[in-house]
Amino acid sequence: MQTKRCCITMLAALIGGISCLWAQEPTAVTVAGEPVAVVTTEESAAVEEVATPTTPVPEVVAAAESAEAAPTQSSTSEMAATPIVADESAVAAEEPAQTEPALDPMIFRKEIFVTFRVNRIDIDPSYMDNATAIEAMVQWIKSYNNDDDTDIISVEICGSASPEGSSERNSYLSRSRLAALEKYLRARIDIPEELIIRNDHYISLDHLSRLVANSDFSQEDKDSILKIAGRGGVDVDTRVTQLRHLDGGRLWKMMLSELFPEMRNAYTIIVTRQHDYDAEGWVNALPLYSSQRNFSEDVVEEYTEGDKTITLRKKEKFVTFPVGKSVLDTTYMNNAAAIKSMLEWINDFEKDEMVDLVSVEISGSASPEGSSARNKVLSAERLSALENYLKSHLEIPDSIIVRNDHYVSLHHLAELVDASPAFTEAQKSLVYAMAYDESQSVESRIARLQKFHGGKLWNKMLKTVYPEMRNAFAVIVTRESAFAEKVDAVAEEIEEEYNKEQPEEIVDLIPVEQPTEEQPAEGIVTESEEQPAEEAAAESEEQPTEEASDEPTFRKWYVKNNVVMDAVAITNVGVEFDLFDHWSLALPVYYSAWNYFNPDWKFRILGAQPEVRYWPMGNSDGLFVGAHFGVASFNIATGGDWRYQDHDGEKPALGGGLSVGYRLPLTKNGRLKMEFAIGGGAYKLHWDEFYNVEDGLLANTYKKTYWGLDNVSVTFSYAFNLKKVNK
Repeated sequence: MQTKRCCITMLAALIGGISCLWAQEPTAVTVAGEPVAVVTTEESAAVEEVATPTTPVPEVVAAAESAEAAPTQSSTSEMAATPIVADESAVAAEEPAQTEPALDPMIFRKEIFVTFRVNRIDIDPSYMDNATAIEAMVQWIKSYNNDDDTDIISVEICGSASPEGSSERNSYLSRSRLAALEKYLRARIDIPEELIIRNDHYISLDHLSRLVANSDFSQEDKDSILKIAGRGGVDVDTRVTQLRHLDGGRLWKMMLSELFPEMRNAYTIIVTRQHDYDAEGWVNALPLYSSQRNFSEDVVEEYTEGDKTITLRKKEKFVTFPVGKSVLDTTYMNNAAAIKSMLEWINDFEKDEMVDLVSVEISGSASPEGSSARNKVLSAERLSALENYLKSHLEIPDSIIVRNDHYVSLHHLAELVDASPAFTEAQKSLVYAMAYDESQSVESRIARLQKFHGGKLWNKMLKTVYPEMRNAFAVIVTRESAFAEKVDAVAEEIEEEYNKEQPEEIVDLIPVEQPTEEQPAEGIVTESEEQPAEEAAAESEEQPTEEASDEPTFRKWYVKNNVVMDAVAITNVGVEFDLFDHWSLALPVYYSAWNYFNPDWKFRILGAQPEVRYWPMGNSDGLFVGAHFGVASFNIATGGDWRYQDHDGEKPALGGGLSVGYRLPLTKNGRLKMEFAIGGGAYKLHWDEFYNVEDGLLANTYKKTYWGLDNVSVTFSYAFNLKKVNK
């Protein structure tokens, strides 16, 4: 009977829901007693969808709990999720069916994390990005406290631990980290107790899932981890155990070194309500804003050309104009630096054999406060002013120039507002939505912007961002040249041939033993072994071992040439191999067998100078120091009375020394490099002195130890990958 009543109830609810959708009535929900309307599917579909960028911004969320379900106290972790339910899609406030419609608030959600060292509960501002995160938390709360248009709904403080320790230890760590962050924040800013929600997550497998999804792991590895981490109906400890033994512990070790450090955290979720904006504006703003804003000067686009993928890279710079002017003034604002960058970019790209200059797009724009006719004239004149200036300083083929009169660039307006601290997140959301609402003309959107918030938003933009909209700009588009493609193709062929000669890696097929409470699996490091309570509270717990690191990378080898030796006609070639992190082995060889201009001048040499190098940065770029061994047979004459040769032609110079140098990449792919080095050392010399004439007789024999410079080099090298290894 009970089942029958449930079925009837569900059928009635379904019929009622269909009726509501047919009537296009929004379903009302409330937050703390105030209504928040839900946008219907038809309304959401009418708004243009914008591609999702990557820059994190505060999420717009809707309240899905009724006022009756909202708790009156928020001091327990069980109530933490009740006030706000996060929704990735934004929900707009719509006017309820009343004679005098009320303004519905907007709700925003901002998450900021601080991280902890393994097994620690004290906040270290110097660790990772903690200093920036803590300052951001304080400034966000302060800004909302001082913003008349924003109310703080709650400040949720959460704690979490990475999963490798025992459940008891991880529970202690997550609670303590929550308490540490709350104490740290409340010591710096006044947060009313009624706003605070405490949420002890223990181990957040949802957070782990997000980290895995955004990681560089292979898709197969991601799917294996996410299948277990997101398994509903299975308790956390069981899923952790399954993850620990997944693929013999290989994936656990990868997560341990790359992802678990970010799980040792505490964080705040600041939830705010924006008000005093007209509801019509929010209907358009929210669906667009939910895709998140992102603006970047350097843009990369890809397309297919035959069987090749072509990558286009774009660089963009602006020059600005005084209000109502279209004459380019290089002394105005930051114009001098911007024009210099444009000219340097175009000039460099034209000379660079590794890239082709595809196009130079020149655009003009005006700020929106003038008449439509006047703004169109200004934008066209500003475009011409910038084009004439560039063409007067560089020879730019007309075939690659693209002219684009933007008139009023609302997209640029959204970018400027987004970057300005003068605007709230709600205001940024609104401007972004209006800028990308292509269903309306530019003039209509400008007219609507003027009316929002009684003109306050318009006046703020007029003072802060409109001066930068009076501009012209150049977009320089490049692609990899045919020459660069040939170089890469040859490099790949050489690399393939080299890899064919390498022995196959030996795979360890011995299974990992299943861990017990007394004996964890070999190679798997736990965050904390079982410890007494007083020892667990101390701040001196063991750190993760180096065995936990399993980061994939590529070792490289290099073919090198020293142009200093080339300058004195000494043939030389060198190779260098990455041995392991921070260490490499270089082997240059020098040979010369000819006279300079006449028999009285010669510098004949056969030598080698193998060197072991240490790279502090760990990537075989930047500063290095080296220790080398040197050997050289020589026959030298400099036009004087004597010729010098190693004793009997069998006693080459022997010695060694130290060197220091610096290497930097010359191309975008980092393969072509330039290196500067200088070195000194000691060499044991045993040489014969001959009269410097044809078949000159032996005059003397000497022995001596030389101290001084033994290496001055300016070297060009090209890098090839050896094979993938694990650090």
